Amino acid sequence: MGSSDLNIKISPDIFLSMHIILEFFSIAVSFSIMIQGWLTYPHTLNNQRLFLGAVFLAVGSLDLVHTLSFQGMPPFITESSVAKATWFWVIARLTEAISLTIIFFHKERQVYYKHWKFYYFASFLYMLTVSFIIIRWTGQLPILVIEDQGVTNFKIGFEYLISILHLVTVTIILHRYRHGRQQSQLILATALVFVLCGELIFTLYRNVHSVYNMLGHVYKVIGYFYLLRCMYVFTVDEPYDKVRQVVRKMRDVEKELKHFFNIAQDMFCIMDRNGCILQINKSFITNLGYTKEQLLDKEVYSLIHPDDRLRALEEKNRSLSTDESIKSERRFKCKDGSYKWLEWFAVFDPKNDLFYAAARDITDQKEMLSRLKAYQEHLEDLVEERTVKLSLANKDLDATNKELESFCYSVSHDLRTPLRSMDGFSLALLEEYEEQLDEIAKDYLYRIRAASQRMGQMIDDLLHLSRVTRQQMLFKEINLKQLAQEVFAELQASEPDRQVEFKVSSDLLVLGDARLLKIALTNLIGNAWKFSSKVSNPVIEVGIIRHGEKTFYYVRDNGVGFDMSYVDKLFKPFERLHTIREFPGTGIGLATVKRVIDRHGGSVWAEGKLGQGTTIYFTLQQLEKKI
Repeated sequence: MGSSDLNIKISPDIFLSMHIILEFFSIAVSFSIMIQGWLTYPHTLNNQRLFLGAVFLAVGSLDLVHTLSFQGMPPFITESSVAKATWFWVIARLTEAISLTIIFFHKERQVYYKHWKFYYFASFLYMLTVSFIIIRWTGQLPILVIEDQGVTNFKIGFEYLISILHLVTVTIILHRYRHGRQQSQLILATALVFVLCGELIFTLYRNVHSVYNMLGHVYKVIGYFYLLRCMYVFTVDEPYDKVRQVVRKMRDVEKELKHFFNIAQDMFCIMDRNGCILQINKSFITNLGYTKEQLLDKEVYSLIHPDDRLRALEEKNRSLSTDESIKSERRFKCKDGSYKWLEWFAVFDPKNDLFYAAARDITDQKEMLSRLKAYQEHLEDLVEERTVKLSLANKDLDATNKELESFCYSVSHDLRTPLRSMDGFSLALLEEYEEQLDEIAKDYLYRIRAASQRMGQMIDDLLHLSRVTRQQMLFKEINLKQLAQEVFAELQASEPDRQVEFKVSSDLLVLGDARLLKIALTNLIGNAWKFSSKVSNPVIEVGIIRHGEKTFYYVRDNGVGFDMSYVDKLFKPFERLHTIREFPGTGIGLATVKRVIDRHGGSVWAEGKLGQGTTIYFTLQQLEKKI
């Protein structure tokens, strides 16, 4: 069939009737899209629905004016003509093409426009403005159609522009379809393809009553039919499909929840506002021993121990009035008549007028707590009893210590008197009868004096050792370096002619009693001073050794040393490894040191070798933990 065959004319009356039918179908579709956008936007806030509704208000209105002003129609505001009808048609199609391209170029999203109705008003105002211009200045507008010659190049350019815009829109929609796979997108693309084909056909007709012109309208109507179907799928079918998917997921979730409801180890139940059991899980049935039928429709409060029931009802009424959750511990009656302690938690849902409750069997915990409480009370009684005994023992000990202290001073006084007499009379004999005594007698008297003086020193040392044992301790941070320097200075002052090298570490901070630690250092450094007196280059060192978390302190000298086989004797009172003529002393010094270190929670030991010096180590480990 050639071009001339399709350009044959259709009877004007038949063409007019068909044109009215086809155009009014398109107009109905346009206004349907407008109404759908107007009604759904407040609920969906969908930006595309809003703008599509506003655009198709203008398009449908322009198509209506185009139909009413078509050649052969009765006058509508002005005389009908081909020029007016064609210009209304072109502007409607151009408005449609440009708007659709812009709308679908932007992604669909939810946006709230406070003055959204203004877009519909602006669209209607735009239609009125365009109509006024076309009606008022039709003669001055470019010619679009020349009867029996066809459309002008100007109109053909418009049609191609509209076709290109539709093609761009179709490309955008198909690109979105590849990612979203929404049926409405595919239908919309199909609709625009038919509209695009219709626009291309409109470039071929030579007469307004041509078959080409009618065929273009048919393609437009087919496109609008797909638009109508797209609106149905977009508005009804796809949302309903989403609802079906949501319902399916909700049913799956409900099945899962029921499954977990039944396999849960905790006890679950659902009750009405009066406490009547509506649903219950397997754990509830198993723990109380009833059957499911025996518990359903039964008031849960009838299972609660009478002593707990009133308080449980008060909690229920308070929850009903304030929506406050219930958390309590209650005794529930089992089928065999025994009671179990349940930790009970329930919340009231006013929307469904239901209580949702969960419980856990804590009978074993309650029994354990009861036994622990009885045991605690027993322990408290034992502690109280032993505290009384300890208090009495402390009083007895205090009394004994006071008696011992009184005895020590009494013995000291009683022993010192004869010792002073022995020393005094021996001195008197030596001074007054020196010429009458031979050397042997004088030696005996010297020995008597030395023994009495040594005995007096021993009494003083014993009293000192007793005080160290009984003295109350006052703990504070002590700098051992400072104490060591003070002791060494006192020794140096007592023998200023001796040259001794003294070394002391700087990091010697400890927690302890200053007076007792000074006594310990006085004995340790004094021993080092004494036992290094016979070497040519004496050296005394006070230092610290750290090994992991442990700390060791030491006092070292390069004096005479000792045989390690006798190390066990060093810290016992009156045990000596050297004679008095070699080194003076009473053998109490290291015993005193041990008492001081013991009272500080530490330990003390010695290492040495004959002729190579001695090292005394001590620790204060428990005190470091206190820090």
